[in-house]
Amino acid sequence: MGIAVHGDLYFWVTRGIARRAGVSIDAAMHDGRLPRAAFLRMVERCQACPRAEDCLTYLAYPRGADPSRAGKPCQNALILAELRALAPAVTE
Repeated sequence: MGIAVHGDLYFWVTRGIARRAGVSIDAAMHDGRLPRAAFLRMVERCQACPRAEDCLTYLAYPRGADPSRAGKPCQNALILAELRALAPAVTE
């Protein structure tokens, strides 16, 4: 029995996978690296992905869990890598 389809689910899966990839969706949108329309396309790609349930399983494990539990290949991997590369440097 699969997971019941609900639009909000993929919003949260997309954000969770981004967070695990080291990307803050909020920060990326706030500083202009990620337009709202681009984020909505990310959510749509997640919703259309046949491996989204694998990502839910991965997100259920604590940080540091084996990343092979996530759906491979991630439909949003390229944009997540770009967002991570464009993130402002953190200075202390």
